Amino acid sequence: MWLADRLELHRIDGEVARRFEFLDADAVYASDAAGNVIEWLCDDDRGVGGGDPAAAAFDGVTEVGLPAPEPLALVEWLTASVGLSAWGSPSKSFVWVGDRTARFVVLPVGGEWYPTDRETGIEPMGVRVVDDDATPGTHSHPELPYEITVVE
Repeated sequence: MWLADRLELHRIDGEVARRFEFLDADAVYASDAAGNVIEWLCDDDRGVGGGDPAAAAFDGVTEVGLPAPEPLALVEWLTASVGLSAWGSPSKSFVWVGDRTARFVVLPVGGEWYPTDRETGIEPMGVRVVDDDATPGTHSHPELPYEITVVE
């Protein structure tokens, strides 16, 4: 597998990928240098990777986790300042912000990075977002070390 040759993938129940039927996608996971877990989704309708989730992973990072002491306050900043939209059923424990193809997962500090038992923590994060509906420019959170740059 192309991706597995470059990164140590986290296994879920012994498998390299996890199927999410409600998203029509397979997911693979690896950690960055700070220990944050990164998820790549291989959507059925994109047809990338020839049916191999690990080969399809670099079609793009699908989710970036943003832990916060107050998740709903971070969601408010992402929607009001950056111009992204929350979707699903936002709660204090988990919120998707963005869209089906690329999103932030806002979760509380001290939870676990799925699919590991590593504790979530706040690490500096810079993310470039391509979204015609979001507010162009660089948005730096006033308290957390998160910087979101929106390009059209």
